[in-house]
Amino acid sequence: MLIRDELISKMDNRTLSATDLNEYYGIYTKIANESEEIRSFCKDWDVTIFFSIGSEADHWIKIENNQFSFGMGKIDNPDVIYKIAAFNFLRILQWVNDYLFSLFFGMLIIEKGISDSDKFIWIDSKIRGKMLKIINKIKTNHEVKDKYTLSYEDYLLLQERVRLKLKKFSELKEIPWYLASPENKDSIGLRIEQRAKEYPDRMAMYYEEEKYTNKQFNEWTNRYANYFLNKVGLKKGDVAVVFLENRSEIMFVIIAMAKIGVISSLINTRQ
Repeated sequence: MLIRDELISKMDNRTLSATDLNEYYGIYTKIANESEEIRSFCKDWDVTIFFSIGSEADHWIKIENNQFSFGMGKIDNPDVIYKIAAFNFLRILQWVNDYLFSLFFGMLIIEKGISDSDKFIWIDSKIRGKMLKIINKIKTNHEVKDKYTLSYEDYLLLQERVRLKLKKFSELKEIPWYLASPENKDSIGLRIEQRAKEYPDRMAMYYEEEKYTNKQFNEWTNRYANYFLNKVGLKKGDVAVVFLENRSEIMFVIIAMAKIGVISSLINTRQ
């Protein structure tokens, strides 16, 4: 028990990001980067996910013996922002999930027989070339290998913690608040629709200088829901973690996700 407690303490004391992303597991997506882009309904966008590196380590990447681990830049001044084009959304979510695990915990077991270049097929070509150069350089650097390889005991403990977190996440599917069926009396989407129809001009939300009536609030929520459904490919029962700052969009995203039936968790990037 003492060893287990020490391992937990060791992992919990690591500084991983300003928003303690290590406390969130599942599928991580940053759907919005700038509010103006969302407000224009992301016209002419490919399905693109943005996220910044948040490691305290200096530049390092290690790919060897089916282990994939890396960190690039500092927490307060990331060197690289990745742009990931989703040729297959479900596939890309798996990659993002794997990427973050390896970033936070230093090791990830991946499929055998995948070449270095294939592992980065989903990364913007300019960044891909830069990363491959770093990989080739670090593969022979034993000091870096030793410094950023997680112990097997830590890895097993990580897997157990991830399993428990995902179990909690999946239980949210049973909460009526998340049901998106229009006929369900507990559907939050239905309630928003009803208020917009019955009291369209009543104020629904104030955010700093912004004001939204029930009708406007519902319209914006539907726009977000349509974007998530038709552009991103989210569907009822999916799990998504959305990274947003303190903006009015947070409420639109929460209700839009609930209308679709997506289990969502929002992470405030300004905390």
